[in-house]
Amino acid sequence: MKQLTHDEFRDVELGIADEIDRICKEQNLRYTLAYGTLLGAVRHKGFIPWDDDLDVFMLREDYDRFIDCFEEWRSSERFEIMAPRRMNSSYCMAKVIDARTYIKSIWDKERYSLGVWVDVIPVEDFDPENQETLEEIMRLKFLRQLAVADPKAGKSLKRKIAKSIACPIASQFIEPMSIARQIDGLAWQQCQVQTDTLSPIVNMHGKVKPFPKSWFESFVSLPFEDRHYQCFANYEEVLEYEFGDWRTPIEDLPHLEEAYWIN
Repeated sequence: MKQLTHDEFRDVELGIADEIDRICKEQNLRYTLAYGTLLGAVRHKGFIPWDDDLDVFMLREDYDRFIDCFEEWRSSERFEIMAPRRMNSSYCMAKVIDARTYIKSIWDKERYSLGVWVDVIPVEDFDPENQETLEEIMRLKFLRQLAVADPKAGKSLKRKIAKSIACPIASQFIEPMSIARQIDGLAWQQCQVQTDTLSPIVNMHGKVKPFPKSWFESFVSLPFEDRHYQCFANYEEVLEYEFGDWRTPIEDLPHLEEAYWIN
């Protein structure tokens, strides 16, 4: 397999993002760039220089339609949808991948690797009183991570030793795809109670940060590299809520995954 260059990696991601954008516009699905992708669109008019992620938020009802009808709506078979409800991915949110590619992860076991992807993350109605559901989701996410993690990978010797003991045991008793589906199901149940706030529950890491549902009612098109994508209309408010002083760049560690052309 031939390794993708940095520019090729980003071009593949942008091709996936173009496909998501086209489908959403044609099918009237609501989405927005999210996290560092939104920050990159506003501050850099494209990728953050040291980051290659592309993240999209989608309302749960639109997210479910997107997954169910993806094969009908896609423009090419090279685009595939990986999602917990389809039992074809160990991740807790949907990923649209380019099937011509393969990512070699430095953190997870090779059998859970996918092609180059764009994350499509559902946002749910969020009930802050339902701590029981949130705690169960966090417990399941911990178990899932134990099962998929490569025990040889770790940021310290102590962590590598702990993973070398815990991960092989966990992988014998835990099916990550089943766990991911349970997490998605719990998040779906949570959103059946109508509230005034939303949250990307399946993607939470610790404390949940809900945001007003009204943020998902108005969008603008912002430049991203040499195209435009849909974003929250109040993007400055969103970025301040997420990052604080978002205007001052703070360089982070680059992503280390390697991507390859399959053929």
